[in-house]
Amino acid sequence: MPSSQNKYNDQWGSFRQPFREHDIESKHKEYGGDICRSKDTLLHHALRTFSEPHLNKDYNIKPFDRYKRTLVLLRGVPGSGKSTLARGLLDQCPDGIVFSTDDYFGQEEGYTYDVKLLGDAHNWNQNRAKRAMDDGRSPIIIDNTNIQKWEMKPYVQMAIERDYGVEFLEPDTWWKLDPSELEKRNKHGVPRDKISKMLERYEYDMTVPNVMDSVEPPHLSSSRRAPQPMQRWGSSVDSLQHSTSFHNR
Repeated sequence: MPSSQNKYNDQWGSFRQPFREHDIESKHKEYGGDICRSKDTLLHHALRTFSEPHLNKDYNIKPFDRYKRTLVLLRGVPGSGKSTLARGLLDQCPDGIVFSTDDYFGQEEGYTYDVKLLGDAHNWNQNRAKRAMDDGRSPIIIDNTNIQKWEMKPYVQMAIERDYGVEFLEPDTWWKLDPSELEKRNKHGVPRDKISKMLERYEYDMTVPNVMDSVEPPHLSSSRRAPQPMQRWGSSVDSLQHSTSFHNR
């Protein structure tokens, strides 16, 4: 069962200097001490001023509505730098929260992945995101691979229903398309051949309409089993209900 300790959403999980010092001071004054609720908000400025050399200096993200609650869907194969990006965003916006399907496989003794439980894991994560939206949290950051459009549809659907803005982000690391380097860098030992297949399936041109028009492949939807209610650490019994399962991690 998943650990109650989310690796992102704790006080010690900070990111090293996501803003340059002069940017922190100037932005703090400009926004009256609250960069997360500024006109351009955290996600626009933080992504342009990360001091980490392997993160893109400019993701060309349009300014967000000052009062708009936001869902951020991170994308990228294992080892590409999504979790580093997620920690950086969360560090500068303490009201936000990060959810990853991988959290489901976290045990007290470590990480134990079981492909047979993947559908339940995605259901569990979707319901965590839904509850966070109902609580008004923002930004809500989903740290999954999100290889294809249909995988993100449940999150986008719940965002639309709750009047959340949606942004699609991916790290611009130099190795994000290099299977050999990704194999070395990913933390769960995903092999090169699986990474290569994920890169082959990777879809581009992500927009809300494109995601909402996407359809789950028939061979996956027909084989989906109904989620089994189970008590999980940090979740309620109904946390696996009323969601769509995924095929990819």
